[in-house]
Amino acid sequence: MHVNAHPSTKKTTLLCISVVMAVLAATVLVGCRAGALKRALDRDVTYSKRKPLKNTKKAETLAIVASDDTSDSPVAVLIINDDRITVDAVLKPVLELLTERSMSMPPAQYTQFLHQAVQSRVRMLARDTLLYQEAASHLEEQQMKSIEAFADDSIRERVNKEFAGRQTRFERALIEEGTTLSEERDRVRREIIVVHWLRNDLSKRIANPTRDELWSVFQDQKESLRKPPRRAMQLIELSILKRLPENVRSPSRAQLETARKATLQEANTVLTRLISGEDFAEVAKAYSDGPNAANGGRWGWVTRGSVRSKWEPAVDMLFQLTDIGVPGELVETQDAYFIVQCAEIDPGVEPVFESIQPELIQRYRDNRLSVLIEELVNELQDKAHIRPKRIDRFLRAIVEAAPQSSGPHLP
Repeated sequence: MHVNAHPSTKKTTLLCISVVMAVLAATVLVGCRAGALKRALDRDVTYSKRKPLKNTKKAETLAIVASDDTSDSPVAVLIINDDRITVDAVLKPVLELLTERSMSMPPAQYTQFLHQAVQSRVRMLARDTLLYQEAASHLEEQQMKSIEAFADDSIRERVNKEFAGRQTRFERALIEEGTTLSEERDRVRREIIVVHWLRNDLSKRIANPTRDELWSVFQDQKESLRKPPRRAMQLIELSILKRLPENVRSPSRAQLETARKATLQEANTVLTRLISGEDFAEVAKAYSDGPNAANGGRWGWVTRGSVRSKWEPAVDMLFQLTDIGVPGELVETQDAYFIVQCAEIDPGVEPVFESIQPELIQRYRDNRLSVLIEELVNELQDKAHIRPKRIDRFLRAIVEAAPQSSGPHLP
């Protein structure tokens, strides 16, 4: 969806449906925080990465057709039935991120990022509004009271867990996030209402899968179910180039050979210290030239093929080791010597149809639920009274109110 000046003859995309099963799998979705929004916008907000089930017809992409709404002026409020989505509601959670990007990105790149961020936020808010309206209309008074109490409990739990039970600290954190306690409580309450309704209505419409349907899921998603062997790597890297004389840009063969011998001698000294029982992390901090030296040489989990070619020989040695916490032999490459130690081993998982039935059933239900939600929101949108009819007018109001580019201009 792009913000066009004159889209009167085109359809303007309003919404993009997400898989809400992640909400159902958790007790209550606490919502998007600034960090989560940043990661989502950086990857262009893909709401569902799973493939749809085979032979499942998905609903058409939601759109609104421009009709007699001929004005071009920006509109600061999008009204969906009786609910209002304001420019401030769209921008507030991402304002800090947009300000940062407006100063660091070249103007053309920032403009593209801004439009993606705006469109993603509007899609999310419009979708959530439609689902909330439908969910709230099915609740009885007693259910609403229970949900109000649950929302208070959820906020109280967050205060206790993240802010040591101090309400004032929590409220200050909300102000930093650009919201208030009242707004946060309303957001949690709305999410609980939607989750409660989806769990008790839409989810019940999904029949248990047959064996053939599960086999189809298994074949279609076998690669994503496979978990390759991995190991937690600790690595000390001794760079040959860093042991050349200072200010040597084009070293001779003799200089390189001298540096290699010096590096080998130092590597043997380091390995001897490790074998004698010295702590790998402390030795790495003292000697390693690698990117994780300050972290004690800890690389975390790695798999074969997951690192750049420079470090592949080290990973090869890692997977040859049979003992945890014991350094391997020196690994020599053209540029460096490596000392590798394995901190933990995960043998991985090769999916076997009969042994992963629960996960296959869950994936089947996830996919079915995503389709039902998409179809539902299409139906809700068809019945909804949405103003302005040309959504680009609202989008342009948001773009105009957002931080404007002040970043570097590329030549």
